[in-house]
Amino acid sequence: MNRAPVNLLIDTVAAALLTAMVATGYILWFALPPGTNRTHSLWGLLRHQFGALHFWISVTLLVVLGIHVALHWRWLVSGLSRRFGVGPWAERWPRAAGLGVLATAAAPLTTIAVAAHLSVQPLERPLHALESEAAPVGAAAPATGPAPVPGVAAAAAADRAAALLAAKCASCHGSHGAAGGVRADVPAALLAEQNGEGWITIGKPGESRLLEVVGPTSPTPRHRLTEEEVEILRAWISSTG
Repeated sequence: MNRAPVNLLIDTVAAALLTAMVATGYILWFALPPGTNRTHSLWGLLRHQFGALHFWISVTLLVVLGIHVALHWRWLVSGLSRRFGVGPWAERWPRAAGLGVLATAAAPLTTIAVAAHLSVQPLERPLHALESEAAPVGAAAPATGPAPVPGVAAAAAADRAAALLAAKCASCHGSHGAAGGVRADVPAALLAEQNGEGWITIGKPGESRLLEVVGPTSPTPRHRLTEEEVEILRAWISSTG
C-alpha cells in the first residue's frame, strides 16, 4: 500500500490545525486578553468562545498526531529500540516493546494530569468573600437591586452577564443580524445608545429599559428570561458606573 498520499493528507491537516491553534492562542493573548470577555467580541465570538475553540482544535490535533504515530508505529518502535540498544529484545517481543514505548510517551501527560488534580487548592479568600467585602460595612442595598460593588465583584457580575447575553441573545441580536437594529450579545453593545434609545441606565437597573423588555412575563417568547437570569442582569447593571 502506498502511504505517501495518506501521510501527505495527515501532515497537511496537522499543519492546518497547528496554525489554527497558534492563531487562536494569539487572539486569546493579544486581541482578546483576559478581562475582555465582558467588553469585546471578535467576529461575533467572545473570549470564552475562542477559548473553547482553541481547546477543541488542540484535541483534534492530538487525535491527528495519534493517527500519524499509529501509521508509523513499527518504524518508531524499531528506531527507538535500536537507539537504546534493545533492538534484539524488541524484535523478539514486539508487543512488549510497543507497550513500553507507549507507556513512556504517555507518562509525562499522565503525570501532569494526575498532579494537577491532586494539587488544586481552594482560595483562602474565595470570590464570594471578596464580593461581600467590596461593599461598605453597614451600607444598605437600594430597592432597585444589589448595591454597586467595585473591582472583583464588578468583573464577576459583568462576566456572568456576558455569558448570559451570548447564550440567550446572540442568535437574534448578534453581530450578524441585530433584530430591530439592536445588538444585545455583549454588554458593551447594551451600554451604548442604539436607535436613539439607551438600554442601560448606569448603576440603576430599575430605570434600565432592558429590564422592561426581558423577564418571565415578557410578551415576546424569545425575551422571556427566568428570575435568576434577570437577577444576573440586574446585578451587572448595579455594578456599572
